[in-house]
Amino acid sequence: MLLATVLWGAATLGLICVYPNSNKELVFISMGYSIFYLAISFYRTWKPLA
Repeated sequence: MLLATVLWGAATLGLICVYPNSNKELVFISMGYSIFYLAISFYRTWKPLA
């Protein structure tokens, strides 16, 4: 999860640097992380560790 968060942070920083233009790969990484995080959150809500 830490690696995914660092990758998301780098993609977000990249998007800020190229603003107002866009980069499809960076947007894909950023949106993918959001979906991944939401999925993990739902999974841990229904199947807690303890």
